Amino acid sequence: MVGVGLRPLMVWLAGHYGSERQLDPAMWALVYAGVIVSAVVTEMTGVHYLFGAFLFGLAMPRQGPLQRRLQLQSEQLVLTLLMPIFFAISGLHTKVPLLQGPEMPMALITTAMAGPLLGRLGYGRIGAQA
Repeated sequence: MVGVGLRPLMVWLAGHYGSERQLDPAMWALVYAGVIVSAVVTEMTGVHYLFGAFLFGLAMPRQGPLQRRLQLQSEQLVLTLLMPIFFAISGLHTKVPLLQGPEMPMALITTAMAGPLLGRLGYGRIGAQA
């Protein structure tokens, strides 16, 4: 539903960037306001706000100079401000009493060890076939 109105806006933004080769501050404000509005709408519907920002990103053009420009301009903001905030909020919402019990520490350790191991094993098999 969000993509129905959002996709034409993104196509217009890509066209505007293609002709001007720059985004003025009002356009940057429009992009970041779109991310925030998408996050708020999904949070109000009961879905985590992260999915709203993700849906906004899905509506962005995949190829072209606009995509690269947005990535370069937003990367520093995301890495230095938004990512630490996300992990802090996630940590604050963790319910530690649910992690108690005799089997839980072993399950966490097993999962923490098996995840990277299985990922490397799968990557090795794909690399060997290529």
